[in-house]
Amino acid sequence: MTILRAALEDVLSGKTQVRSPGEFDLLRRVAKIGDEQERLNTLEREFFERERQKPQPITATQRIFMELLKPIPPPVAMPVQTAAEAMRADVQQILNHPSDASIAELEDVLRRAKEMKISSREEESIRQLLSQLAGERFRGESRPSELKRLGWRETPVGPADPATVQSLNKLRCVALARIESCPCHVRNCACYGNVRENLLQIVRTFTDSQPEGWLASRIVSELEAHRQASQRS
Repeated sequence: MTILRAALEDVLSGKTQVRSPGEFDLLRRVAKIGDEQERLNTLEREFFERERQKPQPITATQRIFMELLKPIPPPVAMPVQTAAEAMRADVQQILNHPSDASIAELEDVLRRAKEMKISSREEESIRQLLSQLAGERFRGESRPSELKRLGWRETPVGPADPATVQSLNKLRCVALARIESCPCHVRNCACYGNVRENLLQIVRTFTDSQPEGWLASRIVSELEAHRQASQRS
């Protein structure tokens, strides 16, 4: 028995299966006309039917087209950061890394404190940092003309920022004008009593160890001396 004949009998009996179309052509050479040929034709049709039902391999080009044809998911809406939130982030960055802050940045934060919705504690921290930074600048310059030009005032406990200096000077000028226009003075005269109380409140809040308290305390002393001088004259 030849090898092909033995292979044909195994295929016809179902012991083995044909794995490629070319095998059927070889087996037909030894198959007998009649039942064996018909049986072989039936097996060939079944073979091609199974092959058609198998998933066909996808080429690289087909895979690319399949990816391109996939529906594009709608973009995910990212939360929009408001201007106030962005500024709040800047404040937090300054508080976390104070050594990176500049005098101009700190002054800008204090000018827009209400807009940025920063807390009173954060505002106080910014003010202290500003005084510290300005003090270092004063001490580092033989002639700190630039900071003075910007409205800073040096004190024994550190420099006072322009906003503080301006506010205290307004209180001082109001009190001096009232003392000058008062016909008769007594100790703690009511003519400038409300201004004096405001200044004392600043002294109690900041104490003499901070520029705000130190300046307010000196203005109270100056006003009292001016009141006494006006009373004598």
